[in-house]
Amino acid sequence: MTAARAGRVRVASGREGLTGLPDHGVAVPVPPVLPSCSLPAGAASSFSRAAVAVAVVGSWLVPPWVVLIAGLVAGLPHGAVDHLVPRWWLGARAPWMLLVVSVYAATAAASYLAFRTWPVAAVALFLAVSAWHFASGETGFADLRAGRALAGRRLRAVGHVVAVLALPVLLHPDGVLPLLRVVVDAPVELPPGSGTAVAVAAVVGLLVVAGVLATDLSRGRRAEAVDLGLLVLLAVLVHPLAAFGVYFGAWHSVRHLARTLVDDPGNARLLADGRLGAALRRFAVSAALPTLASLLLVGALVVAADGWRGFASEYLALLAGLTVPHLVTVAWADRRRAAASSAVTVQQPPVRAGVRVAARGPRPPW
Repeated sequence: MTAARAGRVRVASGREGLTGLPDHGVAVPVPPVLPSCSLPAGAASSFSRAAVAVAVVGSWLVPPWVVLIAGLVAGLPHGAVDHLVPRWWLGARAPWMLLVVSVYAATAAASYLAFRTWPVAAVALFLAVSAWHFASGETGFADLRAGRALAGRRLRAVGHVVAVLALPVLLHPDGVLPLLRVVVDAPVELPPGSGTAVAVAAVVGLLVVAGVLATDLSRGRRAEAVDLGLLVLLAVLVHPLAAFGVYFGAWHSVRHLARTLVDDPGNARLLADGRLGAALRRFAVSAALPTLASLLLVGALVVAADGWRGFASEYLALLAGLTVPHLVTVAWADRRRAAASSAVTVQQPPVRAGVRVAARGPRPPW
């Protein structure tokens, strides 16, 4: 059977985006794969790198708690259109959309209650799934920016997690312990005599990151090496609370937004025409109501909280509650995206798994 008969990829216009038709004959709607995906990816790269550079130079001018809270609030909108993701990929309509929103809200509420009821176990589990989410998001963004099919790279993911989560804790444990005390509402201290073990772990973490950097450079992935190098500088030179605020609000959230803009089939024409501002306005309209609801919840916490510690504790629990269904939604979309990547690749159009795939265009320069 020839590749043309085994399967085909059809490019549609407007909201349909790309539809892959493998040889079992089932249509799979896929958000559009565009040469112009490099437009939001390039803008997100420039913004996030500039934000980290500013933080490295001037974060000492602002209290770390202020930077942390500001970053967490600034990052709220990046998951505000999660309820639209099933419609983009599956064409789901109401009442399916109502079901999606209901399950999303119920999962968020259950996660919040778990965080308040079993804080220690919830924090440990939350950190584990967040590490996976941050790593998969970063590797997915790198694939988008480079114009290649989605393929998570474990070594790159490990380097990202070490730079973002492990190094700040290992290099500045005294800066992280106050936050843990607030979250779990209990005394948290390093075990006596653990200083040497922490120092050794920090050195191991730096060696791991150095190995990933060397691998990226040897394979010509300069953009990814620059990103990882900036995150290491952020971890080494900036207070850990401020570092995470900058990472979450100006790095992870912004890069996730770039992926979201490309996934939305309604942005196909806008991005193809280079109208990034119009695509961002479209996102802002869709995200406005969920973001406003989240901000009203934050405002209620400010009014009801007993001081800044009480606010921080409740707000972090609320953020964790909102994050869990967001993680699930993004993971599901990534699986759909990876499946689409098996039918639509980037540089050449070879036959892969019985499907002749379409080229995306030249590789972006960054």
